[in-house]
Amino acid sequence: MASLDGLRTRAYLAESKVTRVLDDASVAIRIAYNGASTSAPVISIITATSLTLTTSLGATVFTFGSGFDTLSLLAAGINAGIGDGGLSGAGTGFSARIMDALPTTITTASNLVVSAGLVASSVNGEVVYDAMLDTSTTKAIAYRIAYDRNVVSRRSSNGHRVKLSSFVYNLNVSAAEAGAVRVYEFNSVDGTTTLVWAATSVDSTGAAGATSLDFSTCPLTASETRELIVYVMDTTSLTDNATNYLQVSFIRE
Repeated sequence: MASLDGLRTRAYLAESKVTRVLDDASVAIRIAYNGASTSAPVISIITATSLTLTTSLGATVFTFGSGFDTLSLLAAGINAGIGDGGLSGAGTGFSARIMDALPTTITTASNLVVSAGLVASSVNGEVVYDAMLDTSTTKAIAYRIAYDRNVVSRRSSNGHRVKLSSFVYNLNVSAAEAGAVRVYEFNSVDGTTTLVWAATSVDSTGAAGATSLDFSTCPLTASETRELIVYVMDTTSLTDNATNYLQVSFIRE
């Protein structure tokens, strides 16, 4: 059990954060590379069929629907360096972390945004490559509240926790749907998710029609070392729209 001084220090160091996610900008899997390649890796996603990791050592293919049907299976394969042909030296050195998605999300049917080469970006000094969820095919937009969103260089969440203060969404869903606005708690130890809150969705296509959910007087708090996923979905359709967004305000301690 944490000491009183430790709990006080955590409270003193708490940080308030806010982030906004647009169409096709929820990160399905974040990938980092720390291998022996003499050139930067190229990570490509071919329409509805596969993800390929290419370095100076060769290429490793992960075919969707052939052992890599879900994000959890795909991430596990990348982390193990095991593609279609089994363990490959070319596939070693890669690390993957599921981010703004449910581990059970299906990888087929173009649910990942197609790219000839994912663009590298820096997250707290770590170079990462993000495979994005396709909003209109997954029929969802989401954001994971985590103490740290890095891959290889992520800090331990031991002694830390996250709290959801509020979120606002403006999405062109098919219609109001019961239980379509959700908050999950994610267990990073066993990869399971638990639904902890849900509400009926509201359809909107205009910037003035945003829907706000406020938890500021009683923040929705994840259990120690766990994370929260804010997830807005529709079983029928979620149409790309210039005014679509999900904005999440949270506290990390």
